[in-house]
Amino acid sequence: LRFIAPTIVEGLARRSPDAAPVKIMACENAIGATDLLRAEIERVAGVDAPDLLDRAVFANTAVDRIVPAQPEGAGVDVTVEPYFEWTIESGPFGGDLPSIPGAHFVDDLAPYIERKLFTVNTGHAATAYFGARAGVERISDALADAEISAAVTAALEETSAVLATVHGLDPADLAAYRATILDRFRNPALVDTVQRVGRQPLRK
Repeated sequence: LRFIAPTIVEGLARRSPDAAPVKIMACENAIGATDLLRAEIERVAGVDAPDLLDRAVFANTAVDRIVPAQPEGAGVDVTVEPYFEWTIESGPFGGDLPSIPGAHFVDDLAPYIERKLFTVNTGHAATAYFGARAGVERISDALADAEISAAVTAALEETSAVLATVHGLDPADLAAYRATILDRFRNPALVDTVQRVGRQPLRK
């Protein structure tokens, strides 16, 4: 975010103040990434910040798509999974939502961020930790082990119960979401290792 802020400041400076505000969303895993980007833009813009920030609308998002480690020298040909989810807070747009195929606009982003953290991140990390302990190299192979699969499933059932209690999310929807997440991790075509997924535990 620190590196892209100067480019955005330059673009906003060139944008006519009479034009409709440009919509800016940081599609990063960090919670409140757009807020962080906005603060960096404000820092870079200095005294011009109030005028330039009026030329944009900033909205936080929650993104979910697995991008495994890429082969060396692959360039911009990036391997990703077919599944994706992009949830965007609707409030900053004031009813003028951008037209983005596949995007999901919500009034409150917090339940969706925590649903991802306590299902996708937790499930991925648990699979990596149980897999590493069992001496398994790949995430998909770890979940092919019945004992590991049962342990990860049990962990996610617990976190789903918390999400249902705290945010009022529907247990049936959460069960379907868990099943989808585990199917994603089982995809043998998505080559991912327990070492890559399990590293940096604090980020999980």
